[in-house]
Amino acid sequence: MLKKSVKSKIAIFVLSLTMLLGTASLAMAGVAPVDKAAANGVSAPQSIESIHYHVTGTTYIRSGPGTSYSILRTVYAGDTVWYNSELTDYGNGWTPVYIGSTEGYILDSKIQEY
Repeated sequence: MLKKSVKSKIAIFVLSLTMLLGTASLAMAGVAPVDKAAANGVSAPQSIESIHYHVTGTTYIRSGPGTSYSILRTVYAGDTVWYNSELTDYGNGWTPVYIGSTEGYILDSKIQEY
């Protein structure tokens, strides 16, 4: 077993290395970042980026959260759209989504979460 002072020095080194190089560099070096939720025995919530929806009927993706905004794309029943965490979610019955390169808002009543 390592002494407490050696463990502290290693922890400081890894933290410093993470700050200097970023986690991508550590991944290439074979050092994985610690998932705090998993370390504490708590399951992490589903990543918001991975939430996807089934379109239940033909509708539009609009440039903003409402019918007064311009139509960017038509989507059809059976299409899949993904939650877009980069757009503001106003919680007003319109969900921010993307499909391909189109980013916008879709009416909640026209989608169903997988």
